[in-house]
Amino acid sequence: MTEADTATLRGMLADQLLNDGRIRSREIAEAFREVPRHLFVPGAGPARAYADEAIGVKWAADGRPVSSSSQPSIMAIMLEQLRLRPGLHVLEIGTGTGYNAALLAHLVGRTGAVATVDIDEELAGPARRSVTGGRLLVPLSLRGIKHSVAFRQAGDHLASVSVVPCDFMPLTGELAAGDPVRPLGRLPGMSLSVEGHSEFDLATLRAALKQQGQPLPTGVTITPSYPYTGLGLWLALHDPGVGELTAVGPAAGLSPIPAIITHIPGRASITVLTDETSLAAIARPPGEEQATAFECCVRGYGPDGDRLAERLAAAVRAWDSAGRPAGSTLRIRAYPAGAGDHPRAAFTITMPHTRFLLDW
Repeated sequence: MTEADTATLRGMLADQLLNDGRIRSREIAEAFREVPRHLFVPGAGPARAYADEAIGVKWAADGRPVSSSSQPSIMAIMLEQLRLRPGLHVLEIGTGTGYNAALLAHLVGRTGAVATVDIDEELAGPARRSVTGGRLLVPLSLRGIKHSVAFRQAGDHLASVSVVPCDFMPLTGELAAGDPVRPLGRLPGMSLSVEGHSEFDLATLRAALKQQGQPLPTGVTITPSYPYTGLGLWLALHDPGVGELTAVGPAAGLSPIPAIITHIPGRASITVLTDETSLAAIARPPGEEQATAFECCVRGYGPDGDRLAERLAAAVRAWDSAGRPAGSTLRIRAYPAGAGDHPRAAFTITMPHTRFLLDW
């Protein structure tokens, strides 16, 4: 393609993000029109580079992606959250391909500065720059449900000013938490991730997948994007057994549980509730496999699957009765883990270094 061709593709991507409401400011639209993403993902080709999709650039031995050029719409959302202006200094942790750093540099201009660092030397070398004041923007996993959160300093803690559902690669390095992902299927690529549990009898759960119960209706209408509406976080906060069954590569089309959610091409997932011998999964009603909105059903698997299905269905109904609280209305306060007394909150999540207080 010629330079004019790729410029046209950049313009089309920017227009799409504007029409979808992901971009709301002229400056960010200009950044997407000017910064050539195809140069940062040369293996993808220009046509794919300017599609609104994440592009994997590095994979683990089992086929799971460990680094990607994030979906442009997610980048646009995060850039809007930051409200950057010329002259600001930005620290980006996780360089990846470098495309997002280039967008940041365009926004802060010649009078600003961007420092970007990455743990993986194959992707990007470390950068050293001074950073002063502003917002902290972080992809935050809350019981396995990920959000892009912009924090501001509020006295002795950080307070969220913007919370947007998202999906990112897991943290790696010395400060990373234990990997909750456990291979589940005989076919490589199928795995189970539950933050509230570390050990399962995987052979028993594999056998449970062959014992499918009848779908249990909830009376609650959802869409395939239900994890991003607040339901996913609600379920994870109310029950430690809630997690995600994921299939990547060839396993994505061969999972015994029909997937409702597809984050990126070749990766499918669905919300489940598990115990030691059985599980229950969010499901579509029979005959509505292609519907864009449908009644949420729950299907049990294994000897105790029906009981788990009832438990999961009750949590879905509770979310609906509570007014369907969304991730965007979530309020998060972050305190040092060793801090003394702190205000009351609906939910508290304690991590090694930080205590998060959550309210809707």
